[in-house]
Amino acid sequence: AGSLTVTGDSSFTVDNGQSISVDDAANEFTGAVTFAASAGQLNNVTVVDTTALELQDGLNVGGALDVTAAGISQAAGASGVAVTGSADFTVGDGESIILGNTNNTLAGAVTFTASTGLLGDVTVADTTALELQDDLDVGGSLVVTAAGISQAAGLNGIAVTGTSDFTATGDTAIDLTNSANDFTGSVLLSTTGTTGDASVTDANEIDLGTSTVGNNLVVEAVTAGDITNTGGSLTVTGDSSFTVDDGRSISVDDTANAFTGTVEFAVSGGGVAQLNNVTIVDTTALELQDDLDVGGALNVTAAGIAQAAGANGISVDGSSDFTVGNGQSITLDNTNNTLTGAVTFAASSGGQINDLTVVDSTALQLQDGLDVGGALNVTAAGITQAAGANGEVFVKMRE
Repeated sequence: AGSLTVTGDSSFTVDNGQSISVDDAANEFTGAVTFAASAGQLNNVTVVDTTALELQDGLNVGGALDVTAAGISQAAGASGVAVTGSADFTVGDGESIILGNTNNTLAGAVTFTASTGLLGDVTVADTTALELQDDLDVGGSLVVTAAGISQAAGLNGIAVTGTSDFTATGDTAIDLTNSANDFTGSVLLSTTGTTGDASVTDANEIDLGTSTVGNNLVVEAVTAGDITNTGGSLTVTGDSSFTVDDGRSISVDDTANAFTGTVEFAVSGGGVAQLNNVTIVDTTALELQDDLDVGGALNVTAAGIAQAAGANGISVDGSSDFTVGNGQSITLDNTNNTLTGAVTFAASSGGQINDLTVVDSTALQLQDGLDVGGALNVTAAGITQAAGANGEVFVKMRE
């Protein structure tokens, strides 16, 4: 019935299946703290420490683990922390929780909490699947590595001020689709394998950082923001889907992006809902979806550009800019295409387009200096060319 103040190390040992609770709110453990069972496994462990606490390697708890400290970390080692029941970690305002040992096994529910205010950084690694709590509020960065990452249902979602880095180990998925999530910093996603999907939703704008997705990628900014890609390249083996609210923009424009599967840009809501600007860079060949409806500008850079067959084509109210690698082709041949604004076709690095086919249900003005090394095929409701210094369209037919 009172606090423990220990300048040196502290060791607590009980018999197999028994519990340890050193939970006075004024406890102060300056040195190392270890919890052990003389044989077998501990049951529940509860510790409160007014100083920062480093959890021992090899801590094995068969029941619940409850840790409250000024900051929480763990010692390096081959075993990590194993908890069969729930694991609850609480620190002071702005303090961090760092549990990054890749041998950790947190089998039950896991919560991270600041006693007041916000958490600092949170890092957690888990050899099992990890469900992040609702109302997880991180003022620093969040780093999660687990054999599958999901989140609990709830009204608050996950809020992270810094970067968010999620890695699903093995052939497992990332599923963070609560519409209340708010990731302020860049979001990095990593999965592998044929079931390694990654899905993330943000109530506001979301910025994608360096990500490698083994299967499908689904990203949605629900109501109040755009999707951007300033934090690094996206490599997606499966299909990619990007959804924003009416009138918002999508820009996935890192120069090293590689989208192997189909890529879809969508706007939430029905009726006349429309995307604003869309920008994409793809180091592979890109097939634009049918029924792509852009109210602003469309900017596409890819190794080659084509479009899917369909009843709607591509509709762009603003300018449309299409760029391919030197010697690659552009084929936009759907008779329902509506390219209302200025349209330009180019090859990167001053090179030359191979074949160019474009169909437009409106009048089309070809740019000055258009340089086509293969065949040029244009169908439109009137064809003109822009005035300029070159004064002509260059078309070199293949021999």
